[in-house]
Amino acid sequence: MPTTSDRATRNAVQVALGAAERRLRAAGVPSPAFDARLLLRHATGWTAADLAAFGGGTLPEEAERAFERGRSRFEALIRDRAARRPLQHLVGRVSFFGLDLAVGPEALIPRPETEILVEAAFRWAEARSPGPLVIADVGCGSGAIALALASRIATARVLALDCSTSALELTVRNAAATGLASRVHPVRADLLRPVGPRSLDLVTANLPYIPSAEISTLEPEVRDHEPRLALDGGPDGLALLRRLAPMAARTLRSGGRLFVEIGADQEPAVRAALTAAGFAPVETHLDLAGIPRVLSAAASHERTFACR
Repeated sequence: MPTTSDRATRNAVQVALGAAERRLRAAGVPSPAFDARLLLRHATGWTAADLAAFGGGTLPEEAERAFERGRSRFEALIRDRAARRPLQHLVGRVSFFGLDLAVGPEALIPRPETEILVEAAFRWAEARSPGPLVIADVGCGSGAIALALASRIATARVLALDCSTSALELTVRNAAATGLASRVHPVRADLLRPVGPRSLDLVTANLPYIPSAEISTLEPEVRDHEPRLALDGGPDGLALLRRLAPMAARTLRSGGRLFVEIGADQEPAVRAALTAAGFAPVETHLDLAGIPRVLSAAASHERTFACR
């Protein structure tokens, strides 16, 4: 039979969750109940099953101690989340394509829609003739795309390129943690500038594609806490992609392919940029909402391209 202490502590857990949820809702956090529960688990070390069990039954003594130890940390996490710090930054982790990756303010948080790019690139690689692949992921950030491809393509050697030293340091940490450091090689670079001609089989890129004027309209989690360098794509969002296209055409071998993530209304402009750089045909990959999210294409080597 539950003791008075059991009931009191169990009630304390529910009271803490209820107060946290109300505070997050008042701050405009989109998913207050989910966030409150995840942050409580993070503060206490509980699993989802633990939290479900402790919310509906007697709280074991060990769990009671964990709650008391984690209470002040939980309250601090809720304060930060109410200030609209990203949930992923607070827990320090994100799941991407089956990998558990460290994230932080050094780089863009990997989004689920970017898995569409990885899946499309993986299907293309799987359909190729067997043999080693040299891949370049441009603007690698946390290393999510590079590491996901390396984890699924055993023959791949992946260059993870970024102009940000702090982002590359995050990639190094994630490569070591996932056991992929021997096949994923971080390189500080301006897009593909240091890569030799006809040396790559596959180029992937999730470059900044938000128009500069739209940055101020983004959710506070993105606008105030993610690096502007990873968001701002110039006046129409496509400044970097237009620079990348001829570089990719120069560095891809015959039969190689480029995959790029794009914004919701950017397909016509990106298609035109890729075609102008000699890519044809250009294929569209839709997200779950039916919106063009990724474009892919093979380069024609019948022209010589100048890289600006």
